[in-house]
Amino acid sequence: MGAVQARRAFPGLPRRESHGAPAAVTRLKRHPALRQALADVASRPERPRGATATREDLQHLFGERLLMERVAAASSGTVSAHAVAQVLEHTNVQFTDTTEEAHRHVDADRS
Repeated sequence: MGAVQARRAFPGLPRRESHGAPAAVTRLKRHPALRQALADVASRPERPRGATATREDLQHLFGERLLMERVAAASSGTVSAHAVAQVLEHTNVQFTDTTEEAHRHVDADRS
């Protein structure tokens, strides 16, 4: 999925793009086997029908081991278990607050 398609599907995506993603992550995210996982996320019962995709949907899609393992299984062996592990790790890093964000409530003058 190209950047234009991704923004169409996930309009709330930040403008910045990750340029440090491992090649296996990029390959998995562009693999046709991902289409069924996208459909699964879009049709979750808790999602309002016709709702715009959210950042949480993106985290669910790429951060759920079971979904990524289904993508690998549907890829006829072209998406490896290693690629799944890299996607999960990459997603975890992307959706984890930075140290600055996690500690923004702490007064810098306090020692």
